[in-house]
Amino acid sequence: MPFFVYGRNATTGEVAQRFFSEAQTKEEARQHGEARGLIVSAVVPTTEDQRPPDAGDSAALMREAEAKAAPLRTEMAAFTKTLENRTPTTYVTYALIIINILVFIGMVVGGVDALNPRVADLLRWGAEFGPRTANGQWWRLFTSLFVHIGLVHLLYNMLAFAYVAPTVERMVGNAEFLLVYLVAGLGGSLWALYLNPMLVHAGASGAIFGVYGLLLALLLRQRGSIPPHVAANLRKYVAVFVIYNMANSLRPGISLAAHFGGLVAGFACGFLVGPPLAAEADAERPRRSVMLGAVGLVLLGVGAFGVRAKYPNLDHLEEVLGHFDAVEQQSHTAFRNAAEKAKQEQITGAEFAGIIEHDMLPAWRSTRDELATVSAIPSSTVTKVQTYMQLRQDALEALDAALRDGNRDSMEQATAKQQKADKMSSWASAK
Repeated sequence: MPFFVYGRNATTGEVAQRFFSEAQTKEEARQHGEARGLIVSAVVPTTEDQRPPDAGDSAALMREAEAKAAPLRTEMAAFTKTLENRTPTTYVTYALIIINILVFIGMVVGGVDALNPRVADLLRWGAEFGPRTANGQWWRLFTSLFVHIGLVHLLYNMLAFAYVAPTVERMVGNAEFLLVYLVAGLGGSLWALYLNPMLVHAGASGAIFGVYGLLLALLLRQRGSIPPHVAANLRKYVAVFVIYNMANSLRPGISLAAHFGGLVAGFACGFLVGPPLAAEADAERPRRSVMLGAVGLVLLGVGAFGVRAKYPNLDHLEEVLGHFDAVEQQSHTAFRNAAEKAKQEQITGAEFAGIIEHDMLPAWRSTRDELATVSAIPSSTVTKVQTYMQLRQDALEALDAALRDGNRDSMEQATAKQQKADKMSSWASAK
Protein backbone atom coordinates (compact mmCIF):
# COMPACT_ATOMS: atom_id res chain seq x y z
CA MET A 1 0.00 0.00 0.00
CA PRO A 2 1.48 3.41 -0.95
CA PHE A 3 1.58 6.40 1.44
CA PHE A 4 1.74 10.17 1.53
CA VAL A 5 4.52 11.34 3.85
CA TYR A 6 4.30 14.75 5.58
CA GLY A 7 6.95 16.60 7.58
CA ARG A 8 9.43 19.47 7.99
CA ASN A 9 12.87 20.00 6.52
CA ALA A 10 15.35 18.78 9.18
CA THR A 11 17.82 21.57 8.30
CA THR A 12 15.59 24.62 7.85
CA GLY A 13 12.55 23.57 9.88
CA GLU A 14 10.25 24.61 7.02
CA VAL A 15 7.16 22.56 6.18
CA ALA A 16 8.02 20.39 3.18
CA GLN A 17 5.73 19.38 0.36
CA ARG A 18 4.21 15.95 0.88
CA PHE A 19 5.59 13.18 -1.27
CA PHE A 20 4.31 9.85 -2.51
CA SER A 21 6.00 6.70 -1.17
CA GLU A 22 5.66 3.21 -2.60
CA ALA A 23 6.69 1.66 0.71
CA GLN A 24 4.87 -1.44 1.87
CA THR A 25 4.51 -0.33 5.52
CA LYS A 26 4.19 2.91 7.44
CA GLU A 27 7.59 2.36 9.02
CA GLU A 28 9.23 1.99 5.61
CA ALA A 29 7.49 5.16 4.45
CA ARG A 30 8.74 7.00 7.55
CA GLN A 31 12.30 5.82 6.85
CA HIS A 32 11.88 7.00 3.28
CA GLY A 33 10.96 10.47 4.55
CA GLU A 34 13.87 10.59 6.99
CA ALA A 35 16.24 9.55 4.21
CA ARG A 36 15.07 12.59 2.27
CA GLY A 37 15.99 14.86 5.18
CA LEU A 38 12.57 15.24 6.75
CA ILE A 39 11.37 15.29 10.32
CA VAL A 40 8.30 13.15 9.61
CA SER A 41 5.06 14.32 11.24
CA ALA A 42 2.52 12.00 9.56
CA VAL A 43 2.34 8.98 7.25
CA VAL A 44 -1.08 8.63 5.55
CA PRO A 45 -2.18 5.55 3.51
CA THR A 46 -3.30 6.33 -0.04
CA THR A 47 -4.01 4.54 -3.33
CA GLU A 48 -1.97 4.11 -6.50
CA ASP A 49 -4.33 6.31 -8.52
CA GLN A 50 -3.47 9.24 -6.21
CA ARG A 51 0.19 9.12 -7.23
CA PRO A 52 1.28 12.68 -8.15
CA PRO A 53 2.69 13.08 -11.65
CA ASP A 54 6.04 14.23 -10.21
CA ALA A 55 6.34 11.71 -7.40
CA GLY A 56 9.32 10.05 -9.02
CA ASP A 57 10.69 6.64 -8.28
CA SER A 58 10.33 6.42 -4.49
CA ALA A 59 11.84 3.00 -4.34
CA ALA A 60 14.90 4.20 -6.23
CA LEU A 61 15.28 7.11 -3.83
CA MET A 62 15.05 4.78 -0.88
CA ARG A 63 17.68 2.49 -2.36
CA GLU A 64 19.96 5.46 -3.00
CA ALA A 65 19.55 6.71 0.60
CA GLU A 66 20.18 3.22 1.92
CA ALA A 67 23.34 2.96 -0.16
CA LYS A 68 24.62 6.23 1.31
CA ALA A 69 23.74 5.32 4.89
CA ALA A 70 25.20 1.81 4.83
CA PRO A 71 28.89 2.86 4.88
CA LEU A 72 28.19 5.34 7.68
CA ARG A 73 26.54 2.67 9.80
CA THR A 74 29.42 0.32 9.07
CA GLU A 75 31.97 2.93 10.15
CA MET A 76 30.05 3.72 13.32
CA ALA A 77 29.72 0.05 14.21
CA ALA A 78 33.42 -0.53 13.63
CA PHE A 79 34.37 2.53 15.71
CA THR A 80 32.07 1.44 18.55
CA LYS A 81 33.53 -2.07 18.44
CA THR A 82 37.06 -0.67 18.62
CA LEU A 83 36.20 1.42 21.69
CA GLU A 84 34.49 -1.51 23.40
CA ASN A 85 37.54 -3.69 22.81
CA ARG A 86 39.83 -1.03 24.29
CA THR A 87 37.61 -0.28 27.31
CA PRO A 88 34.90 -2.91 27.85
CA THR A 89 33.09 -1.03 30.64
CA THR A 90 32.52 2.62 31.56
CA TYR A 91 32.09 2.15 35.29
CA VAL A 92 33.94 5.39 36.16
CA THR A 93 31.31 7.52 34.43
CA TYR A 94 28.46 5.87 36.29
CA ALA A 95 30.35 5.80 39.58
CA LEU A 96 30.93 9.56 39.38
CA ILE A 97 27.26 10.19 38.62
CA ILE A 98 26.20 7.98 41.53
CA ILE A 99 28.62 9.69 43.93
CA ASN A 100 27.29 13.14 42.97
CA ILE A 101 23.71 11.98 43.45
CA LEU A 102 24.45 10.28 46.79
CA VAL A 103 26.21 13.38 48.12
CA PHE A 104 23.21 15.49 47.17
CA ILE A 105 20.81 13.04 48.81
CA GLY A 106 22.97 13.13 51.94
CA MET A 107 22.83 16.92 51.94
CA VAL A 108 19.04 16.96 51.66
CA VAL A 109 18.61 14.27 54.33
CA GLY A 110 20.94 16.33 56.52
CA GLY A 111 18.58 19.32 56.30
CA VAL A 112 19.96 21.23 53.32
CA ASP A 113 17.34 22.95 51.13
CA ALA A 114 17.09 20.92 47.90
CA LEU A 115 16.45 23.96 45.70
CA ASN A 116 18.20 26.89 47.43
CA PRO A 117 20.87 25.70 49.87
CA ARG A 118 22.39 28.24 52.24
CA VAL A 119 26.05 29.20 51.92
CA ALA A 120 26.74 27.86 55.40
CA ASP A 121 25.36 24.46 54.39
CA LEU A 122 27.46 24.36 51.22
CA LEU A 123 30.59 25.14 53.23
CA ARG A 124 29.70 22.48 55.78
CA TRP A 125 29.53 19.89 53.00
CA GLY A 126 32.86 20.87 51.43
CA ALA A 127 32.29 23.78 49.02
CA GLU A 128 35.38 25.79 48.12
CA PHE A 129 35.91 29.17 49.80
CA GLY A 130 39.22 30.99 49.62
CA PRO A 131 39.80 31.93 53.27
CA ARG A 132 39.11 28.36 54.41
CA THR A 133 40.85 26.63 51.51
CA ALA A 134 44.02 28.68 51.99
CA ASN A 135 43.85 28.08 55.74
CA GLY A 136 44.88 24.44 55.33
CA GLN A 137 41.61 23.06 53.93
CA TRP A 138 42.98 22.42 50.44
CA TRP A 139 40.81 19.30 50.23
CA ARG A 140 37.94 21.65 49.42
CA LEU A 141 39.33 21.95 45.88
CA PHE A 142 38.26 18.31 45.38
CA THR A 143 35.22 17.94 47.63
CA SER A 144 33.61 20.96 45.99
CA LEU A 145 33.41 18.91 42.75
CA PHE A 146 30.71 16.75 44.36
CA VAL A 147 28.68 19.49 46.09
CA HIS A 148 25.87 21.06 44.06
CA ILE A 149 23.89 24.25 44.60
CA GLY A 150 20.43 22.77 44.33
CA LEU A 151 18.65 20.04 42.38
CA VAL A 152 18.58 21.92 39.06
CA HIS A 153 22.33 22.45 39.23
CA LEU A 154 22.89 18.74 39.85
CA LEU A 155 20.56 17.52 37.09
CA TYR A 156 21.98 19.85 34.48
CA ASN A 157 25.57 18.85 35.25
CA MET A 158 24.86 15.13 35.29
CA LEU A 159 22.95 15.21 32.00
CA ALA A 160 25.73 17.16 30.28
CA PHE A 161 28.28 14.73 31.69
CA ALA A 162 26.41 11.53 30.77
CA TYR A 163 25.95 12.71 27.19
CA VAL A 164 29.58 12.18 26.13
CA ALA A 165 31.41 10.75 29.14
CA PRO A 166 30.97 7.02 28.26
CA THR A 167 32.44 7.57 24.79
CA VAL A 168 35.36 9.58 26.14
CA GLU A 169 36.03 7.04 28.87
CA ARG A 170 36.24 4.25 26.29
CA MET A 171 38.63 6.34 24.20
CA VAL A 172 41.19 6.90 26.97
CA GLY A 173 40.55 4.11 29.49
CA ASN A 174 38.99 4.04 32.94
CA ALA A 175 41.94 5.16 35.09
CA GLU A 176 43.03 7.93 32.75
CA PHE A 177 39.47 9.20 32.40
CA LEU A 178 39.10 9.44 36.19
CA LEU A 179 42.45 11.22 36.53
CA VAL A 180 41.59 13.73 33.79
CA TYR A 181 38.22 14.38 35.44
CA LEU A 182 39.90 15.11 38.78
CA VAL A 183 42.80 17.12 37.31
CA ALA A 184 40.39 19.23 35.23
CA GLY A 185 38.17 19.77 38.27
CA LEU A 186 41.25 20.78 40.26
CA GLY A 187 42.30 23.17 37.51
CA GLY A 188 38.87 24.79 37.47
CA SER A 189 38.78 25.12 41.26
CA LEU A 190 42.27 26.64 41.43
CA TRP A 191 41.61 29.14 38.65
CA ALA A 192 38.35 30.25 40.26
CA LEU A 193 40.12 30.54 43.63
CA TYR A 194 42.94 32.57 42.10
CA LEU A 195 40.65 35.04 40.32
CA ASN A 196 38.06 35.47 43.08
CA PRO A 197 38.89 33.85 46.42
CA MET A 198 35.85 35.33 48.16
CA LEU A 199 33.24 33.47 46.11
CA VAL A 200 31.89 30.12 47.26
CA HIS A 201 32.47 27.58 44.46
CA ALA A 202 30.69 24.23 44.17
CA GLY A 203 29.68 21.77 41.48
CA ALA A 204 31.12 19.39 38.89
CA SER A 205 31.03 21.95 36.07
CA GLY A 206 34.80 22.50 35.93
CA ALA A 207 35.46 18.75 35.69
CA ILE A 208 32.72 18.32 33.07
CA PHE A 209 34.17 21.13 30.98
CA GLY A 210 37.44 19.24 31.31
CA VAL A 211 35.82 16.12 29.79
CA TYR A 212 34.67 18.15 26.79
CA GLY A 213 38.12 19.75 26.54
CA LEU A 214 39.65 16.26 26.62
CA LEU A 215 37.31 15.14 23.83
CA LEU A 216 38.28 18.13 21.70
CA ALA A 217 41.96 17.30 22.11
CA LEU A 218 41.31 13.66 21.21
CA LEU A 219 39.52 14.72 18.03
CA LEU A 220 42.54 16.80 17.05
CA ARG A 221 45.06 14.08 17.88
CA GLN A 222 43.16 11.12 16.47
CA ARG A 223 41.91 12.49 13.18
CA GLY A 224 43.15 9.46 11.27
CA SER A 225 41.57 6.86 13.50
CA ILE A 226 38.09 8.34 14.03
CA PRO A 227 35.63 8.03 11.12
CA PRO A 228 34.94 11.46 9.62
CA HIS A 229 31.20 11.53 10.26
CA VAL A 230 31.71 10.32 13.86
CA ALA A 231 34.31 13.04 14.42
CA ALA A 232 31.96 15.63 12.91
CA ASN A 233 29.16 14.68 15.31
CA LEU A 234 31.48 14.76 18.33
CA ARG A 235 32.88 18.15 17.29
CA LYS A 236 29.32 19.44 17.08
CA TYR A 237 28.59 18.21 20.61
CA VAL A 238 31.71 19.92 21.96
CA ALA A 239 31.02 23.19 20.12
CA VAL A 240 27.38 23.41 21.24
CA PHE A 241 28.24 22.57 24.86
CA VAL A 242 31.18 24.97 25.15
CA ILE A 243 29.59 27.94 23.36
CA TYR A 244 26.26 27.66 25.14
CA ASN A 245 27.74 27.14 28.60
CA MET A 246 30.43 29.79 28.26
CA ALA A 247 27.72 32.27 27.31
CA ASN A 248 25.56 31.03 30.18
CA SER A 249 28.54 31.45 32.53
CA LEU A 250 28.28 35.22 32.11
CA ARG A 251 25.16 35.22 34.29
CA PRO A 252 25.60 36.29 37.93
CA GLY A 253 26.36 33.49 40.36
CA ILE A 254 27.99 31.19 37.77
CA SER A 255 31.75 30.72 37.80
CA LEU A 256 33.14 31.40 34.33
CA ALA A 257 36.63 30.99 35.79
CA ALA A 258 35.98 27.41 36.99
CA HIS A 259 34.51 26.47 33.60
CA PHE A 260 37.39 27.97 31.65
CA GLY A 261 40.03 26.51 33.96
CA GLY A 262 38.51 23.03 33.69
CA LEU A 263 38.22 23.27 29.89
CA VAL A 264 41.88 24.27 29.47
CA ALA A 265 43.11 21.62 31.92
CA GLY A 266 41.09 18.87 30.20
CA PHE A 267 42.29 19.99 26.77
CA ALA A 268 45.92 19.93 27.91
CA CYS A 269 45.45 16.46 29.42
CA GLY A 270 44.05 15.28 26.08
CA PHE A 271 47.39 15.86 24.40
CA LEU A 272 49.08 13.93 27.18
CA VAL A 273 46.82 10.87 27.18
CA GLY A 274 45.29 10.78 23.72
CA PRO A 275 47.23 8.16 21.70
CA PRO A 276 45.99 6.78 18.37
CA LEU A 277 43.18 4.27 18.71
CA ALA A 278 45.40 1.23 18.35
CA ALA A 279 45.71 -1.85 20.52
CA GLU A 280 49.48 -1.44 20.94
CA ALA A 281 48.91 1.92 22.64
CA ASP A 282 47.12 0.22 25.54
CA ALA A 283 50.45 -0.91 26.99
CA GLU A 284 51.22 2.77 27.68
CA ARG A 285 48.17 3.32 29.86
CA PRO A 286 49.91 2.76 33.24
CA ARG A 287 52.70 5.17 32.36
CA ARG A 288 50.25 7.83 31.21
CA SER A 289 48.23 7.39 34.41
CA VAL A 290 51.35 8.04 36.47
CA MET A 291 52.09 11.13 34.39
CA LEU A 292 48.55 12.42 34.91
CA GLY A 293 48.82 11.91 38.65
CA ALA A 294 52.10 13.82 38.65
CA VAL A 295 50.50 16.63 36.65
CA GLY A 296 47.74 16.87 39.25
CA LEU A 297 50.22 17.12 42.11
CA VAL A 298 52.28 19.76 40.30
CA LEU A 299 49.14 21.72 39.48
CA LEU A 300 48.08 21.63 43.12
CA GLY A 301 51.49 22.81 44.31
CA VAL A 302 51.83 25.58 41.75
CA GLY A 303 48.24 26.68 42.28
CA ALA A 304 48.60 26.83 46.05
CA PHE A 305 51.84 28.82 45.70
CA GLY A 306 50.19 31.23 43.25
CA VAL A 307 47.19 31.83 45.52
CA ARG A 308 49.41 32.44 48.56
CA ALA A 309 51.64 34.77 46.56
CA LYS A 310 48.71 36.85 45.31
CA TYR A 311 46.78 36.84 48.60
CA PRO A 312 49.45 36.39 51.32
CA ASN A 313 47.04 36.72 54.26
CA LEU A 314 44.01 35.01 52.79
CA ASP A 315 44.33 32.20 55.33
CA HIS A 316 44.00 34.72 58.20
CA LEU A 317 41.01 36.63 56.81
CA GLU A 318 38.32 34.91 58.87
CA GLU A 319 40.49 35.24 61.98
CA VAL A 320 40.99 38.97 61.33
CA LEU A 321 37.29 39.57 60.73
CA GLY A 322 36.44 37.55 63.85
CA HIS A 323 38.86 39.68 65.87
CA PHE A 324 37.23 42.82 64.46
CA ASP A 325 33.79 41.59 65.60
CA ALA A 326 35.11 41.05 69.14
CA VAL A 327 36.82 44.45 69.27
CA GLU A 328 33.72 46.21 67.96
CA GLN A 329 31.55 44.53 70.56
CA GLN A 330 33.96 45.45 73.36
CA SER A 331 34.28 49.00 72.07
CA HIS A 332 30.54 49.46 71.77
CA THR A 333 29.94 48.05 75.28
CA ALA A 334 32.65 50.28 76.80
CA PHE A 335 31.30 53.36 75.02
CA ARG A 336 27.69 52.68 76.04
CA ASN A 337 28.66 52.15 79.71
CA ALA A 338 30.81 55.30 79.77
CA ALA A 339 28.07 57.36 78.08
CA GLU A 340 25.53 56.15 80.64
CA LYS A 341 27.84 57.09 83.54
CA ALA A 342 28.48 60.51 82.02
CA LYS A 343 24.74 61.04 81.62
CA GLN A 344 24.24 60.26 85.31
CA GLU A 345 27.21 62.49 86.14
CA GLN A 346 29.11 59.59 87.66
CA ILE A 347 32.17 60.55 85.55
CA THR A 348 33.40 63.84 84.13
CA GLY A 349 33.91 64.65 80.49
CA ALA A 350 37.67 64.33 80.95
CA GLU A 351 37.21 60.86 82.46
CA PHE A 352 34.95 59.88 79.57
CA ALA A 353 37.69 61.08 77.21
CA GLY A 354 40.22 59.01 79.15
CA ILE A 355 38.13 55.86 78.66
CA ILE A 356 38.04 56.55 74.92
CA GLU A 357 41.76 57.24 74.77
CA HIS A 358 42.96 54.31 76.88
CA ASP A 359 40.26 51.62 76.65
CA MET A 360 38.92 51.98 73.12
CA LEU A 361 41.21 53.70 70.62
CA PRO A 362 44.35 51.52 71.11
CA ALA A 363 42.51 48.28 70.33
CA TRP A 364 40.65 49.99 67.48
CA ARG A 365 43.86 51.29 65.88
CA SER A 366 45.68 47.96 66.19
CA THR A 367 42.70 46.17 64.64
CA ARG A 368 42.74 48.62 61.74
CA ASP A 369 46.43 47.85 61.22
CA GLU A 370 45.65 44.15 61.32
CA LEU A 371 42.88 44.60 58.76
CA ALA A 372 45.31 46.41 56.47
CA THR A 373 47.24 43.14 56.07
CA VAL A 374 44.29 41.64 54.13
CA SER A 375 43.47 44.76 52.12
CA ALA A 376 44.73 43.17 48.88
CA ILE A 377 41.95 40.56 48.99
CA PRO A 378 39.08 41.53 46.65
CA SER A 379 36.38 41.46 49.30
CA SER A 380 33.43 43.82 49.62
CA THR A 381 33.26 42.81 53.30
CA VAL A 382 36.85 43.89 53.93
CA THR A 383 36.26 47.19 52.11
CA LYS A 384 33.11 47.88 54.12
CA VAL A 385 34.81 47.07 57.43
CA GLN A 386 37.77 49.29 56.56
CA THR A 387 35.45 52.18 55.72
CA TYR A 388 33.49 51.66 58.90
CA MET A 389 36.59 51.46 61.10
CA GLN A 390 37.91 54.71 59.67
CA LEU A 391 34.58 56.44 60.32
CA ARG A 392 34.41 55.10 63.87
CA GLN A 393 38.00 56.04 64.65
CA ASP A 394 37.46 59.58 63.34
CA ALA A 395 34.31 59.84 65.48
CA LEU A 396 36.05 58.59 68.64
CA GLU A 397 39.01 60.91 68.16
CA ALA A 398 36.69 63.87 67.54
CA LEU A 399 34.65 63.03 70.65
CA ASP A 400 37.83 62.64 72.72
CA ALA A 401 38.96 66.13 71.70
CA ALA A 402 35.50 67.65 72.22
CA LEU A 403 35.16 66.18 75.72
CA ARG A 404 38.54 67.58 76.71
CA ASP A 405 38.04 71.14 75.43
CA GLY A 406 34.28 71.37 76.17
CA ASN A 407 33.56 73.11 72.86
CA ARG A 408 29.86 72.79 71.95
CA ASP A 409 30.42 72.99 68.19
CA SER A 410 33.11 70.30 68.37
CA MET A 411 30.75 68.11 70.37
CA GLU A 412 28.01 68.47 67.73
CA GLN A 413 30.47 67.58 64.97
CA ALA A 414 31.68 64.54 66.93
CA THR A 415 28.09 63.41 67.52
CA ALA A 416 27.33 63.68 63.80
CA LYS A 417 30.34 61.49 63.04
CA GLN A 418 29.19 58.96 65.62
CA GLN A 419 25.76 58.78 64.03
CA LYS A 420 27.30 58.29 60.59
CA ALA A 421 29.41 55.40 61.90
CA ASP A 422 26.41 53.92 63.73
CA LYS A 423 24.59 53.46 60.41
CA MET A 424 27.27 50.96 59.34
CA SER A 425 27.55 49.17 62.69
CA SER A 426 25.68 45.93 63.31
CA TRP A 427 26.20 46.31 67.07
CA ALA A 428 24.87 49.86 67.23
CA SER A 429 21.83 49.03 65.08
CA ALA A 430 21.05 45.92 67.11
CA LYS A 431 20.90 47.69 70.46
